[in-house]
Amino acid sequence: MNLTPIDVHLRGIIILLLCIIALLAIPRYLDLGLPAIEGSCTMNGIGAGTCEFLNSGDGKGTQTVTITVTNCRTRATKETTLYSGVVEAKDVRTRPFNVLGIQELCAFQYDHGETWRDVCDFTVLTHPAD
Repeated sequence: MNLTPIDVHLRGIIILLLCIIALLAIPRYLDLGLPAIEGSCTMNGIGAGTCEFLNSGDGKGTQTVTITVTNCRTRATKETTLYSGVVEAKDVRTRPFNVLGIQELCAFQYDHGETWRDVCDFTVLTHPAD
């Protein structure tokens, strides 16, 4: 079978186009994008709270945070660690949590107008991704 220069040229173009299509499709199927997850957490005075994990990246991922409540006067602490689970790209996951024992840790005098936030600090530490 004799190929003309046009046939060879057309085959080259077709192979090149197939390679380009494959390269454009691979990230979609292999999830080669990178996640960009941020956690935002809130908690009430009895230690119940929620964290929202927003993934603004192009790939799925996970995030772990440690929620710490510290008594400003005694420096005593209570904490819990929360795992987001898998958060797909451009998605949000909400996870509940409880920090046990903060009613005692953050005891306040309600009749003097104090709230638990006057007695304790609430911090969220984001752990580096694996």
